[in-house]
Amino acid sequence: MTSNPTEIDDLVQANDGLPRYFRIDTTGARKSTDDLMKIALNDPVAKALIIKLTQLGFSLYYNDDNESRFIRQDRIRHHWPAIKDGSYLITDDDIVYTIEQPASERVDKIVVIFSPINSKPRLSRYFWPSFSKLMKFLPPNTAVLRIADVGGVKGAFYMDTVAQPHNADAVHNLIETTIAEHSLENSDVVLYGASNLTCTGDR
Repeated sequence: MTSNPTEIDDLVQANDGLPRYFRIDTTGARKSTDDLMKIALNDPVAKALIIKLTQLGFSLYYNDDNESRFIRQDRIRHHWPAIKDGSYLITDDDIVYTIEQPASERVDKIVVIFSPINSKPRLSRYFWPSFSKLMKFLPPNTAVLRIADVGGVKGAFYMDTVAQPHNADAVHNLIETTIAEHSLENSDVVLYGASNLTCTGDR
């Protein structure tokens, strides 16, 4: 367990590579239940620490009294219960998503929903529910593809990051694969989401 950003490199070296998890000591915070992201808003050391962890590809996934825990990107598929039980899908490039099929099981159009980020210190923050009743307002034969925004300090904004240099392409590839699976055109797809939407369906 550490609370000092300068110790991270030493811990990585001692581990002979990136560990699966980092446990961060948040003792001394104004509230013992504050997670590192909240502490970093007013603490430059905590901010430097969370930036360091993010650049190494770690995401906040748990918080308890005086402790925040971060998980390595490639371990998320093995840890997130919704992925393990099949509720969420994940690509080989670690893009987490769901696909909601229309009742007709025929897909003529696709709406892609980009997820907002929540402040809750759990993996669910990267795939926060939004537009849950959207399907009933859509034309028949329309599927809904929802994509999580995993990575970065507050999501990766669906862009490349230091730890995920091909993230934007991975998101784009998921959309293109889904389009191809249903023999659709780019014009059959609508992208919709929160303010962190940055990628487009026509690249």
